[in-house]
Parts: sequence; structure tokens; C-alpha cells
Amino acid sequence: MSPARKTWGFIASATAIIASIAAGGYGLAVAFGRAVVTPARVPAAPLTVREVRRSANGDTIVLTQGEDAALAGDQSFIFSEGNGHARVGAVVREQCGTVERELLSIERGRLAAGATGRITGWWFTGPGDVSDDWSEVTVPGPLGDLPAWRIGEAGQGSRAWAIHVHGRGARREETLRGVDPLMRAGFSHLVLSYRNDPGAPAAPDAKYGLGATESEDVLAAIAYAVAHGAETVLLVGWSMGAAAVLIAAERAAQGLVAGIVLESPGIDWPGILRHQARRSRVPAAAARLGARLLERGSRATGVLGPVPVSRLTPERFASELRVPVLQLVSREDTFVPAAGALRLAELRPELVRTVEVPGAEHVKLWNHDRGVWEAALYGFGRQSLDDGSRG
Repeated sequence: MSPARKTWGFIASATAIIASIAAGGYGLAVAFGRAVVTPARVPAAPLTVREVRRSANGDTIVLTQGEDAALAGDQSFIFSEGNGHARVGAVVREQCGTVERELLSIERGRLAAGATGRITGWWFTGPGDVSDDWSEVTVPGPLGDLPAWRIGEAGQGSRAWAIHVHGRGARREETLRGVDPLMRAGFSHLVLSYRNDPGAPAAPDAKYGLGATESEDVLAAIAYAVAHGAETVLLVGWSMGAAAVLIAAERAAQGLVAGIVLESPGIDWPGILRHQARRSRVPAAAARLGARLLERGSRATGVLGPVPVSRLTPERFASELRVPVLQLVSREDTFVPAAGALRLAELRPELVRTVEVPGAEHVKLWNHDRGVWEAALYGFGRQSLDDGSRG
């Protein structure tokens, strides 16, 4: 079965398409550029629950066929506009436009026929799922206080901090899969919300910066960690968060950042936008113009200043890289092509190690092969601490 279509909601509805076509190529370019940087107000819910089947041999859930419904591995089904969370396992059968999967647990909400939602790799519902030692904290950011979770304050972790940064359109829960292996490696954790997240300040234009503006919030998190005893920091960036942590590492004090972990990294934004334009069936010329409008800071796209699309590339990041990097990637990622990450590894082989998880989807590598993923993260964390102690 071919991969499901995922387009970040670049063209959100038939109405938007008709309006853009009516306005000509410029209108479509504006719509494309605006959608690239606009956070979704309501999470996508492409799947509908047809039935929840209870059995002594194990419960199952029947979903309509659609985006990631039959994706391999243990996944989560987020429903009721994000208020419900269930965990699903292996696909039992596919037939008549439906997918039946093992229903492993319902962590939150009431799951019944008619509920709509989406499959995600998020597994944990909150910090209490990974540790009893956690607290809600606020990080003073350039736009205001940023909600964050502080996890695991005991032991070596009081000096060595891992700062986790989620991806575009996600929430901090996404990154909790990285906490346990790095906790075992000796880190404590700061799991960050950044601008435009629920509970966090909105950007002045309420738009994403594709990692560029978000990096300012990552720098604030680094400053918070140092103020609370951190002597070494490991940055962990997921998808768009990868660009944010790479930029923050460039600007952080020399010797403070011990290493960087990039999960399904979004670090080639010109390439990502070309890829998403093809998937959205947006003409290449309109997509290029949309990217240029963002680059110029065109008010038509809703931004208040330039978005440096052409600077968010593997070549730029490679030229500024000065610490070891672990990349976790899948060549089967249909959302953000792995080519950008593989190019970064080619440009800086002395610093960049890439671990591939074949067959996995975007930011769902842990779900596809938890053992490989956690072993790689644990090993990199231990190596970062060992290198730091020798330095």
C-alpha cells in the first residue's frame, strides 16, 4: 500500500484552492507560503473510529483507512481534538476501507464509534509516564514565560542536562520518548514548550520561524539550565526542532553544548518545501515564489519579518557545526526527506553519526524499532558525558 498523503495542511480546503486559483499563481504562492508558517488551530483528525471491539483475547479498534492508519509499530491514537489518547498495536486486518488494530490501552478520554483523530508516535501522555521525579517549571523566554517539564533532578543529572525540543505542529509530549535512555545515560531533562505552543506566548505574528525564531527559546532554555546548575547540555531536536537546536548551539557559549541529537531532522527547508509542494500538488513555480515571499518577509504571507528559508540548509548547518551530532533518520520518511540529514553527514563525517531505522515514518522511528533507537541515544549520551569529563 502506498504511503498516505501528508501535506501539513498547506492547502486546507477546497475553498482555499478555488480562491487561490482564482487569484492566479501569485495567490497560490501566497497561500502556500502562509500555510508553511501558520500553526494549525485544530489538530488534524483524518481517521474515524468505526468500532471498538472488546474480547477476552484482546481489544481492537477499527479505523477508517487513511493517513498512517496501518502504520507498523506501536503508535498512539489522539482523538477528541487532542483530549483523548489511546495506544494501539499491530494491525490485525485491513478490509473494506478499514484498518483493525490491537487496542492496547486508553490513557485518556472515552473512545467510541464516531470519534475522530490521528495516529501519532507520541507514546507518553506526560512526564509522570517516564519518571516520578518531575515538576512543572517556567523558562523565562524573550516573549514571556515558557512552560516546561523538569525531569530527574538527582545524581549526575544535576550537572548534565538534556533539553528536548519538539517539532512543527507537535507538543512537548512528542519528545518524552527520548527521556528514559538519556536518563539512564546520566542526564536530567528539560522538556520545552516554545512560542505558539498551547500555554506559551505567541510570536508577534503568530507564525513559525521554521526553527530560526524558535532557536531563541532554546537559548532561553539553555540559560535556564545553566542558572540551575547545568555544566553541560545535550540538545535534542525533533523535526523542525532540529533546526532550532542547531542554530541555538551555534550561538551558545563555547564548551557548554556537549552534543546534539536530531530526530527526523528538518534541516533542509528549501528541499522540504519542494517535497511538500509536490505532495500538495502545488506547482513548483508557485512553491518557489511562496518561499521567496517568506524570505522577503512579505506581509501577504502573514509574517512580520523575513523567514530565512534559503539559509536553513545542511550546508549552512555543516559550516557552523562544532560538536558531535547523532542523527536518527529513515529513508522511508514520506514527510521530511532524509536527504538533508544524509547530506549533513557527508559534509561533516568527523562530527556526524547517522543511525537509520529502515521502514519508519517521520518522528516514529522509536515506535518502529525501540531497541535500536534507544541504544543509539543511550550510547551517544554516555559518550557525550565521557568526552566532557575527559575534556
